[in-house]
Amino acid sequence: RRATGSRGGVGADAGSLCVCVVEVTSVGRTAGAIRRRRAATVMTAPADTAVGRTRQDDLIEGYRLVQLVGKGGMGEVHQAVQLSLGRTVAVKLLKADLASDEQFVARFEKEAAALATLRHPNIVSIVDRGKSNETYYLVMEFVDGVDLKQIVRTLGAEGRKVPPKVAYKIADRICSALAAAYDQVPYGRREPMRVVHRDIKPSNVMV
Repeated sequence: RRATGSRGGVGADAGSLCVCVVEVTSVGRTAGAIRRRRAATVMTAPADTAVGRTRQDDLIEGYRLVQLVGKGGMGEVHQAVQLSLGRTVAVKLLKADLASDEQFVARFEKEAAALATLRHPNIVSIVDRGKSNETYYLVMEFVDGVDLKQIVRTLGAEGRKVPPKVAYKIADRICSALAAAYDQVPYGRREPMRVVHRDIKPSNVMV
């Protein structure tokens, strides 16, 4: 889980590199049901959020935060609208304690810049990064899906499991994404990025 890349490589945590698995139709009905339940009970940010301040729709210049869709060790993830293009994106806001850690911020920015060069159908694209009103943020492609942990948990509650063929397909796409992150040579570089995820788990895989 905490393996590091080769010399000169980049170790990426779940906040920077997200694996996206698409078009897994065999569990599509379960994922759809989870999405409908999530829409019926929309998560809203509390007055004092994980980033240590009251959430505002215009907290990040150029983006309008729409709704909180998740929380994790690094902070909050919001569904948002990129105002210049009118498109839906995901905005991750760093926790206040992490935003005040200079070493962490330096690593976060280095990783984001490196990962923005990756192109793969099963890796969520990074759109933007920056700092606004003392908040460091990362803007990513918005995936209207459900994480694999939720799917496994929902199926388990129904006495079912992910079918072996589907599990194989998901694993194959995860491996494809991880291999690309490690081996891909971005435009303008001569050597591969050597990106290692360091935190692969079902909750970091979107279906």
